[in-house]
Amino acid sequence: MSNILIIGNGFDLYHGLPTRYSDLLFLAENWNEFYGNYMTATNLEENVDQFTVRLNNGKLSIESLLDFCNHKTTFNDEHIQFLNEHLTSNHWIKYFLEFGFQGKGWVDFEAAIDDALHKIDIFFSTVPKYSNDFSESYYEKDFFEKIQYFLLLTKDKYTDFKNVHENDVQSSMLREHKNYLISKLENELNVLNECLRLYLLEFVLKIKCDKYSKQVKSLNFNYLLNFNYTYTYRTIYGVKDTEHHPIHGDCINDNMILGIPDESFKRNLEFIHFAKYFQRISKKSGNFYKEWIKRPDSLTCSDVPCDVYIMGHSLSVNDKGILKDFFLNDWVRKITIFYHNQQAMDDLIVNLVYMFGQDYVIEQTGNNRIVFEKLNQAIDKNYETI
Repeated sequence: MSNILIIGNGFDLYHGLPTRYSDLLFLAENWNEFYGNYMTATNLEENVDQFTVRLNNGKLSIESLLDFCNHKTTFNDEHIQFLNEHLTSNHWIKYFLEFGFQGKGWVDFEAAIDDALHKIDIFFSTVPKYSNDFSESYYEKDFFEKIQYFLLLTKDKYTDFKNVHENDVQSSMLREHKNYLISKLENELNVLNECLRLYLLEFVLKIKCDKYSKQVKSLNFNYLLNFNYTYTYRTIYGVKDTEHHPIHGDCINDNMILGIPDESFKRNLEFIHFAKYFQRISKKSGNFYKEWIKRPDSLTCSDVPCDVYIMGHSLSVNDKGILKDFFLNDWVRKITIFYHNQQAMDDLIVNLVYMFGQDYVIEQTGNNRIVFEKLNQAIDKNYETI
């Protein structure tokens, strides 16, 4: 039987790792303090690949940053210098910090990028209506403030829209301005992606994880579909005879995918470079996972449908293009979805309904093809060995 384990960022969080978008923003907010301590650190600990870091309920903290400084010799200084140059100046990171973004997870982070791009699209399609007397009075305050923030990226080439004149809003000029802004935001997203990659590579991957799950350890599967950029499963549970597909790339191979849902701007190719499906093609992350759930051309007595286990994935519509290959495939016999509390289970059900409709979810849970299993609390390896 070819069984499959699908993991998302909740898998890393369950094991106590600071892989939230808010951890990256925390590092950005406190970068100057960290960098000052990093440059002057002298009380250095033994040089080891992984070490214990003090976290605040799995989240990055000031104490965490001090612990990293004490292991200064483990860092790649070129990576630290890149972060020092870009982490606090990146336009997307500054955007989330300035407007106090409060999302639950990476799916919300990506949705906020998607929302910002839609605001930009709307803005450039409505400016001509107000050519001679353009001001924030034509838009809601939040909308206008965010647009003005992004327009700062084009001030080196274009005038401030608060003082536009009729000639400034000709269709050709607007197209050029919009394209210029989009290209700037693409570059800033690439820089954000690299900052995230180096955070995971230089910080998260160095944290010694002391937690594991008996339920996960006992799963019998042959294939691992990994939506994360890390190799947490391999680090904690060891290398199994398992085929591994990091569908969104990984921080080691420098092919990470971070973008907006596949369905967004489906008929507008101006924003195609932000779409996850485009990045998967461009960065060659592949779709060989499809072979895992492909019905054999000629069945034998040993050919049986596969079972799928899902842990730590929000089942967001952002990943519908991939998830539908499992949920809507009759070669998948059973799908077990792990959850950590009732609210999490409710959210998963809502997302399934949003993706596939209530009739599908009622039918599939009713016949036990889709089942939910409560995930027990992680066990401390210091007290019980794997």
